[in-house]
Amino acid sequence: MSGTILDIVELLLTAEIYNRYPELDVNDLPKKHPKKTTGVAQKKTVPKPITATFIRIEKLYGLKDIEKNRKERPLHKY
Repeated sequence: MSGTILDIVELLLTAEIYNRYPELDVNDLPKKHPKKTTGVAQKKTVPKPITATFIRIEKLYGLKDIEKNRKERPLHKY
């Protein structure tokens, strides 16, 4: 599970950075993220902002009750 948590944190940080800097485009995203952020593989553009909802993350990683479980993690306050 800790690997999954790190993957989720990486995804959230990637989305935040991508949204914050308008000069970034799909080529600046790590290879594994375009499908995870947009739900579509091999997309030439990724619209901004990237949104990461609990439901979307649960579907991507096959998890349940992320909102409930996040309260147990130290990064939930940030």
